[in-house]
Amino acid sequence: MNFITLKVFINSDDLAEILKLELADIGFDSFWEEEGDFLTSIEEDNFNQIETEEILEKYKKQLDLRYEFELTPKQNWNSLWEQSYEPVFIGDDCVIRADFHQFPERNFKYEIVINPKMSFGTGHHATTELCVKHLLELDLTGKSIADIGCGTGILSIMALKRGAKTVIACDVEEWAVENSQENMLLNGFSADEFHVFQGTAAQIAEGNFEVMLANINLNILLAEIHIYSKLIAKNGLLLLSGFYEHEIPLIAGEAEKYNLKIEAKLVKNSWAAILCKMI
Repeated sequence: MNFITLKVFINSDDLAEILKLELADIGFDSFWEEEGDFLTSIEEDNFNQIETEEILEKYKKQLDLRYEFELTPKQNWNSLWEQSYEPVFIGDDCVIRADFHQFPERNFKYEIVINPKMSFGTGHHATTELCVKHLLELDLTGKSIADIGCGTGILSIMALKRGAKTVIACDVEEWAVENSQENMLLNGFSADEFHVFQGTAAQIAEGNFEVMLANINLNILLAEIHIYSKLIAKNGLLLLSGFYEHEIPLIAGEAEKYNLKIEAKLVKNSWAAILCKMI
């Protein structure tokens, strides 16, 4: 199997994040930065050059942007990915790492092992860090959790490490379901503690979750908040991310329709994560 690697030279961090999301929507993954620019990849069989260039040219009209494609064998891609993949440190007590990262000289209270599987969601995005920071402040002991759009399972793993009793997770991508299951095993959790399925929150028949997590994007969150509200227990918490700080009023307005009140917010690089309570 070969991959198409795409390198994008761009002069705007904010627009780069939006561009990454658009590229992810058409199948690109394994994003990482390289001195302000970024690289990403897609399997050769899934690559649509016309569709990709339409997205890139749209941004090229707005700013100084250049890009280049390269055909890369799988073995070379995996090696390049491992060389470029860096652990993520959150505060002094938490690290998100791959299994080939070792820190014998240092003990972390929380270590989350996420093996790179050429998937989008390795802990490097600001929204993941913000959500983890929120979870580090919550008492999750014995709580029931739902993780909507779980990706690689980072937030589910963090919730279980913080004492949650069970997590029900879902994602629309098949790779995410498989990868989150693998990552759960890497972190020492079983199927009794973590159940994941391919689908959306609408497929959860019933729930009385004490905490719900949804790090997705603005449009999906706005469309699904009414579903989340039916699954959250009284006084339960809803952690939302995947949108910018200036979009918080849109989320807050929709949440308030369903008795969800913002309790706390965190912001980094203009991205936001808010914690709501069912009142």
